[in-house]
Amino acid sequence: MITTTSLPALPAELWMLIHRVALPDIAPSYDLASTNPLAAGDMKEYLQAVCHLVQVCRSWNALAHHLLYENVWVNGHFDSLAAAVAQPETARLVRRIRLSTTRLDHNDVILRLCRQVALIVHPGFKNRARPFDTAAQPSMENMRALHWVQTEDMQYRWYILNRLLEASPNLSHLSLSTTTCCFTHCDMLFVPTLPNLTSLSLSHIRSFYVQPFFARGNEHLPRLTSLAIASHHIKTGDVTPFPSLRTLKLLPEPATDEVPFSAIFELFPNLCELQYDVRSRIDYSDFRKPEGLECVRLCSPIKGLCHFADAHFRLFMGPAFSALRRVVLDASNWDLEWLRGNCPEYRVLGDELRRRGGGIVN
Repeated sequence: MITTTSLPALPAELWMLIHRVALPDIAPSYDLASTNPLAAGDMKEYLQAVCHLVQVCRSWNALAHHLLYENVWVNGHFDSLAAAVAQPETARLVRRIRLSTTRLDHNDVILRLCRQVALIVHPGFKNRARPFDTAAQPSMENMRALHWVQTEDMQYRWYILNRLLEASPNLSHLSLSTTTCCFTHCDMLFVPTLPNLTSLSLSHIRSFYVQPFFARGNEHLPRLTSLAIASHHIKTGDVTPFPSLRTLKLLPEPATDEVPFSAIFELFPNLCELQYDVRSRIDYSDFRKPEGLECVRLCSPIKGLCHFADAHFRLFMGPAFSALRRVVLDASNWDLEWLRGNCPEYRVLGDELRRRGGGIVN
């Protein structure tokens, strides 16, 4: 039996690996495009576990110090957190921050001290927030992902978002969502040129917040390849074409929205993959043939929706989708036995896609 006084003389890197292997099930999400990274429950459990590691012995204390400050949460323990990251050697360890929803002044302090951050999460919460310093944000060249929920119609909440966007030239993923409390005009949101942004998610937002992102097309988002957005925001008169886009996910807001194929293929001419809810209505108007569209993902968020699929399968068998090779039945709610027995379009489309080297996959 190994005691804390007779630990094997392993390299520090190996002990760090052992610590990480012990934590993966409760570690906060490290996926930059995750829908809920650094969730409050995950953060609380993770930090408690790391604190136990810190208390094992002196050598583990030093090693677990890295784990303790990789993911930080601006909450009621702000004073101790601020004191710790005021030390440059500790601030350099911080990679992911869950911001406070009410103390923007506390957020401001931590953001100024932690310059190596790769992921920032601003969760939504309806409450009054305290003002913060409006000085320029120091450059955050290591920041790769920003998840922001705008819950109140307050100028300084938009200001801190604008400031973070301007200070993050290497941002690769941005997720922005608002609540029904936000009614202000789009002049409160300024979107700078983001040369390295590849993934963008805009959920539950009003059209005037979409406009700043798409007014100049690829000019200020030159590397955007993945977009998640509600279909009613995709209009040829409002969006400049994005030749760089390869993957488009239509968010179900609502699920029965029409899929605007004509606008999609005009605005995103090099699209390779399209994803939408099987309950979506189909726009049968003429549209340009999507030369590069190889994959369509049909999502069934609940069971019992297979009968919606036949109209989509018929559409995919038409000449406009001659480049299509794969149809993915996303999620686990598809009843394949029902489709085989009750949907002849499922069998015909499957045969045609197999001739093209693909198929219908689940």
